[in-house]
Amino acid sequence: MKQLIVSLLGVFLFCLNTVVVADDVHPAQQRVEQSVNSIFNILKAEREKIQQDRAYQDQIVAKYVTPYLDFEGMSKLAVGKNWRIATPNQQQQLIQEFKTLLLNTYTKSLAEYSDQSIQFKPFRTGDRDDRANVFADILQTNGPSIPMQFRLRLVGSEWLVYDIAIDGISLVTTYRTSFTTEINRSGVEGLIASLAKKNSGGS
Repeated sequence: MKQLIVSLLGVFLFCLNTVVVADDVHPAQQRVEQSVNSIFNILKAEREKIQQDRAYQDQIVAKYVTPYLDFEGMSKLAVGKNWRIATPNQQQQLIQEFKTLLLNTYTKSLAEYSDQSIQFKPFRTGDRDDRANVFADILQTNGPSIPMQFRLRLVGSEWLVYDIAIDGISLVTTYRTSFTTEINRSGVEGLIASLAKKNSGGS
């Protein structure tokens, strides 16, 4: 199940069956849709270059993915209660390694795009002004649609994604399970080392 979630995470970055975002849409939903639109247009126009050029993939991710994700918030949630036992230096290392892990996943997804699409649902007002949920369905050519939820928080003046749920399964909760297991086995330093090994191409 974790592999399914990780594989589908990249979908929201480059699959959309419309290229228009209404001006009166909530800014959180507008931000997500604009990110999707930008990469979807690039994929359609330059798929061959994207599949062959890793450096170009990195450029796209840096421009259209990195600014939209709340890596600190995602890291805190993924590490869970163990975040409090990490030193400030360890916390920064966790943020950096988790960020690298996620961005590597998105970069790989660019080259594996296979014409999925995503249909956004009308925005639903929540209980907090500094939190927002954007709902959508992943549309597959063969198979049922898959519900998707983007969870955002207001950081300064920007809406940033801090979690993604696919078919009701949360990204950060999924990672939290494996992170907790690693910390229980080898401590915070062990988790940092494990993430660094994965990011460098190790198993």
